[in-house]
Amino acid sequence: MVVPRHIVTERAEPGEAQVYGAAAEEIVEWREAWAARRSARYTLDWLRAERRRLELELRLIGVFGLTPPPADAPWRERRRDSELDLRRGAVRRLRWQIPLTLCLHWLLRVLTLGLWGRRALGCMSEA
Repeated sequence: MVVPRHIVTERAEPGEAQVYGAAAEEIVEWREAWAARRSARYTLDWLRAERRRLELELRLIGVFGLTPPPADAPWRERRRDSELDLRRGAVRRLRWQIPLTLCLHWLLRVLTLGLWGRRALGCMSEA
């Protein structure tokens, strides 16, 4: 069942639990995923955070009928369906892009005899 349409805000506001109802916990998770995506320093971290954010948005839009930022008005049915399709496509691409990026990371590590990516993984000691 879809609740009345509301716009999700990037920051928590007082009384959200009453407005969003059952979706309140998912919105908190979505905000955490959004923050993780913004603070991700490495490609794999960003890709994983983006996939999590999109999966949560699919649920917020499809199940709860909410509109995520940066929208300034609730979406109508056609726009909602279009946004769901865009996010489903992005999640499908990320499902193969993450393993591919991981394989490329390790391939470069092997080809450079372990030198590439060591600093990014925190393996090099500062001398």
